[in-house]
Amino acid sequence: MSDKTKFLITGSSGFIGKHFIQFLDNSTTNAEVIGVDIVPSSLTDTKSIVLHEEMCTINDSNAVQLLLQKHKPDYIVHFASQSSVAKSWDDISTTFYNNVNSFITLAESVRQYCSDARMLVIGSSEEYGNVAPDNIPIKETCPLHPQNPYAIARVAQEMLAKMYVQSFGLDIVMTRSFNHIGPGQSEAFAIPSFVKQIVTAKNNNTSCTLKTGNIDVVRDFVDVRDAVKAYYLLLKQGKNGDVYNICSGNGYSLRAIITMLSEITKVHVVIEHDQSKMRPTEVQTIIGSYQKINKLTGWSPTINIHQSLEDIVKGQSLALM
Repeated sequence: MSDKTKFLITGSSGFIGKHFIQFLDNSTTNAEVIGVDIVPSSLTDTKSIVLHEEMCTINDSNAVQLLLQKHKPDYIVHFASQSSVAKSWDDISTTFYNNVNSFITLAESVRQYCSDARMLVIGSSEEYGNVAPDNIPIKETCPLHPQNPYAIARVAQEMLAKMYVQSFGLDIVMTRSFNHIGPGQSEAFAIPSFVKQIVTAKNNNTSCTLKTGNIDVVRDFVDVRDAVKAYYLLLKQGKNGDVYNICSGNGYSLRAIITMLSEITKVHVVIEHDQSKMRPTEVQTIIGSYQKINKLTGWSPTINIHQSLEDIVKGQSLALM
């Protein structure tokens, strides 16, 4: 019987999942990690942890039950999701299937086969919707007013998680996570897409024209490397049934981000409005408070927006070499 602490991580091949596994590999010496995804990850060189990869979808209840019976994890981190607001408008039913049904499948399996495991369930700042100026920075006590299918699915997941705590006695900690950025993020998201286009233009010694939707929305961007530290601390110290913001406490418009990227790369950027990139409704300003998690664990972000953007640019430059 293994005496290692077992972490089961859904969405282990994704942006946040890979960073979380790397954090465990750099910070723990007695961990066994079971990575669950529909595709294999590129993490083959772990130095401290024992890593197993299991290929399955979380919506497959039989497969999930077998996994939990086989591994009996101590901790479960649920990253697997459809995480794009834009995609949620294009396919509402799939968003709910991947973000709500998958959580139900996982929670039911945990309830039946490893009810002592602690779960960390990742939600979103989009759950807050449009917030009055006097409620910014947003605290966890702020009412939820989700304004898009993705956000509504996240609220449903959170309500279900609370039900499993209250009705079935599961041990679940929840987050409302603000926009994550950092090296390795998919170009389906705005900032990595901007970076790729700008770095490509730099390599070609040309200016760059970005076709954008609303770039005057203000978002709180937290570096993924800070976020995974927060997730680990919540696994260890978070209060059962509680919700915690994971954020930087600062807000930047996408227009300001583009300006910073232009300065970092020394590429002239021209912005063209593209009506097709506009969403039916848009939350204008989301800036969070991390006071609650800071009071509990001492966590606060350490990587500022400029460092995050420089590291993203560096990573993209290497990828295009």
